[in-house]
Amino acid sequence: MVIREIEDKDIPALFSVRIATRENRMSLEELASRGVTIDTMRTVPKG
Repeated sequence: MVIREIEDKDIPALFSVRIATRENRMSLEELASRGVTIDTMRTVPKG
């Protein structure tokens, strides 16, 4: 198995997975109300 770092192009797909969870479910609106959006995730330092 090869594991690579997340790239900016992966972030939308991560949100799709995140909102599809059964446990600790949050909608895109709930995440946004907490400051978690595709744009803010692109600004998080990597590493």
